[in-house]
This record gives sequence, C-alpha cells and structure tokens, in this order.
Amino acid sequence: MPFEPPRNNKHESGPENPAMRTPSTTLDDVRRYYGEVLQSSRDLKTGFAPLDPRAALARVTALPVSLWSYKADGPAVRHLGPTAEDFHQAFGLGADDKHIAPGDQAGVALLALQGLSQVVQEKDREIADLKSRLEALERRLAELEK
Repeated sequence: MPFEPPRNNKHESGPENPAMRTPSTTLDDVRRYYGEVLQSSRDLKTGFAPLDPRAALARVTALPVSLWSYKADGPAVRHLGPTAEDFHQAFGLGADDKHIAPGDQAGVALLALQGLSQVVQEKDREIADLKSRLEALERRLAELEK
C-alpha cells in the first residue's frame, strides 16, 4: 500500500502541507515541510541494473555497525552506523570511501529488506510443508494405535 499524505492538507502539528498545494510547489517548499529530500526521479537516472536482494542482505549482515562520536562533537554526541570505508567496501557505492549518500544507505536497506522478505517467505513455505507432513504422520500414527 503506498504512503498517503494527510488528507486534510495539514500535518498533525498544523502547518499547511505545501506538497499537496499545486504543481508549482518547489523543492524548497517540500524541504520546509518534510525536511531534506533527495531527488530520485527515474528521469534523472540512467544505467539501471537488476540486483540480488539476498546478496545485499548478506552484505548488510556482515557490515560492521557501531556506536560512535565525531571527533569534532566530542564523546557526548553519539551516532549509530557504519563507517564510510566499510560501506564503500561492502557495496561500492558513492563517489568515494569517505562519505555515504543517504539515498545509498536507504537503497541498501530496502534491498536487504526485500532479501529478508524472500527468506521469511521461503521459511513460511518450509514450515507449512513440515506442518503438513507432521499432520500426516500423526494421522498415520493414530491409525496404527487403534
């Protein structure tokens, strides 16, 4: 089911939702309402390639994720995530190994979730098969015990 913006054209905190106004709404209007957004139109992209969700899941599983602080912030300000070097080594995305683009992090997370969904669906089928086999064995056992 797709995300649906508030129907009353207002966010719960009250301001008018500029993204629902008119086709002339600007990216700055959207940023003021929703925070930073990434341009992600298909029209801006090229070189699409199929990906393996399970491979992404395996790489995410192996990716070191730590609690850390930026040296400039001091130890009181904590963050959670991988280092750019580890992320770049695992996925080869972005311009260099010193930065992580938010869109790349989101894309990797979504792809890994698809991989996890595939695993769960496979396990659900396996569980259903095992339950069916168990029920058949229990019926046979009940017949033998009569």
